[in-house]
Amino acid sequence: MTEQPKSRLDREIEEILAKKAQEPINLNQRRKEKQRQERRTQWSELGRSIWQSITLNPLILALMSALIAMLIGDSSRLLALAFCTIAVGALWVPGLRRLMGFENHQNEIHYWRGQAYASPSVSSQHRSPLEILKNMFYRRR
Repeated sequence: MTEQPKSRLDREIEEILAKKAQEPINLNQRRKEKQRQERRTQWSELGRSIWQSITLNPLILALMSALIAMLIGDSSRLLALAFCTIAVGALWVPGLRRLMGFENHQNEIHYWRGQAYASPSVSSQHRSPLEILKNMFYRRR
């Protein structure tokens, strides 16, 4: 039986497999890398949850940025002004959200005969700022 010549792809696969067979498998390194990955995801999830809780409650964001502005006001006036602007803007956020129709509950979940279904709420329809101003103008006429 004659052997067929190996293709270039077969030779490369054999070469890669031979290299991998020579390398020792370090289980400790894999475990440490997995632990590092888990820690990174935990910290990123923690940071994300803290940021979401701060932005969901604009009063906390306003108080924090005002406090930071007060603390750094002596060393950097520009940075303190930026934090004051953030604080004032955070106080306006709830009103703007309500005006523009952005609510936290995009879809309300209703239950009927034990079955859950979602229906879009009336307040979750997004309107443009121009449309809101136009409606406000026509209501006052």
